[in-house]
Amino acid sequence: MEKEEIYALVLIIVFISVNVAAQNQEISPAVKNLLMKQIDKAIHYIEDMKSKIAESNYFTREEENEIESNLNLYIEFFENKKHEIDSSKSIDKIRIMARDLKEKWIELRRYKNSLRGRIYVSRFEDIVKKARNLSYKIDKRISKLNADGEERARLMELKREFDNHINSIDLDIQKARKEFNLQNNREGYRYLRTMHDALREAFNTLKEMVREFRNLGLIRWD
Repeated sequence: MEKEEIYALVLIIVFISVNVAAQNQEISPAVKNLLMKQIDKAIHYIEDMKSKIAESNYFTREEENEIESNLNLYIEFFENKKHEIDSSKSIDKIRIMARDLKEKWIELRRYKNSLRGRIYVSRFEDIVKKARNLSYKIDKRISKLNADGEERARLMELKREFDNHINSIDLDIQKARKEFNLQNNREGYRYLRTMHDALREAFNTLKEMVREFRNLGLIRWD
């Protein structure tokens, strides 16, 4: 949706620029109405974001308050632009305001993507916690095994490999969170991709461990 609104504003800017180039200083009510509709869509979009953040379980109360405050600033910006557009009689000012709206939409989109990235980071945090708990259970199971040295060594090797993948994810979680907090989304999502790859490798290693335990007649770890 964000891209559609940005494209719509670009078209409005082009239309206004053509009129300015033709020295047509009359402001079309249709142009104002189009800009007003874009503003209403933006405000509705932000309110929807606020609702989803409030319903999510991925942010602390302090973080939710910070996000809500930031989103309210966006709403305030769009509301102010609405009044400015309504009272403006200069087509040049309307063009400038249309550009401001486009830039704010781009900024809002970047902010939303950073929030989405932070949610993904929280999900990976949950995965790491569960993986560490699973690793602890595996360790206990291996210590109780009545198996020869080679079988035990193989399981320990797989367990270390599993832990290394999880540790790698844990390190990237901190890096990704820092980038998303700074809205460096490209870097943040790069870390997420690395974390996803490490998670896939951890899962493959886990499957190998399950096969080893099954071969020993032990498939329950609790």
